[in-house]
Amino acid sequence: MQAVDEAYRKQKEAEKQLQSLKYQVEQNRKTAENEVQKLKKRIRLQSEKINEIKFFCGIGYIVALVLSACLIKMCFL
Repeated sequence: MQAVDEAYRKQKEAEKQLQSLKYQVEQNRKTAENEVQKLKKRIRLQSEKINEIKFFCGIGYIVALVLSACLIKMCFL
């Protein structure tokens, strides 16, 4: 009878440990998902900034070309 009680106690303890591990796994999964979402948002924001910089650099390049053309035209008049 004592062996049965001991086996039952060990089974309950193992079930508690299993539940605890399942909980930890779920918490780790949620944390990982949150980190992935944060990184995706950060990447998206950085991509937007890069696109803005490319746009303004393109505008600056066009302005420089136009001013250069005007300057060259003025020099030869």
